[in-house]
Amino acid sequence: DADGKTYLFAGDQYVRYSADDQAEVDQGYPKTIAGNWPAEGLHSALPPGFEASVDASFHGLDGRTYLFKDGRYAVSGDPATQPVAQRWVDEGYPRRLEQHFPDLPAEFESGIEAAFAEPGPDGQGSRVHLFKDGREVAPAPGDRILRRVDKRWGQLGPVLAEGTVDAAFVGLDGRTYLFSGDRYVRYTGADYSHVDAGYPRRLAGDWAG
Repeated sequence: DADGKTYLFAGDQYVRYSADDQAEVDQGYPKTIAGNWPAEGLHSALPPGFEASVDASFHGLDGRTYLFKDGRYAVSGDPATQPVAQRWVDEGYPRRLEQHFPDLPAEFESGIEAAFAEPGPDGQGSRVHLFKDGREVAPAPGDRILRRVDKRWGQLGPVLAEGTVDAAFVGLDGRTYLFSGDRYVRYTGADYSHVDAGYPRRLAGDWAG
């Protein structure tokens, strides 16, 4: 977006990165699209169907955010959706991906699921990231490296940063809380197999006083 934040969508959730290297997801993410996306300030209330999932999105040069789903798109500041074909097909397109990216691995020449352009240093140039089948490639001359999405993107900070549990309790809400260093995690399920979405979080922001 205009502040340099990057958003990635998967199913009915999304994550946000504020750092330029996208090394760790921002605290409190992932979040659900339906309950949280309008609060990011990039879009008003989402059109029907867009609150459950989106196929793609980008922040335009006009300063507005565009969301795409099932052949239609929505733009911030406009509650109506429009057909993609009436707005987003220039003369001479579509073109094959390998015409634009000569070093693109063969398996990425079709079926791309998502993509975005990462701004270069000082806003000069950009690097495009392409996603397919749980893998990602950022095609550049001589670079054909495929990376697993779960090893590069969506990385949270350490769940138990200190490697130990300093305290734990079951709250009045029935959820279990574990504390380690300056962070804590929350479990809703009784089998403790997954930390709740949006955790770990920092103590200072939630347990002040």
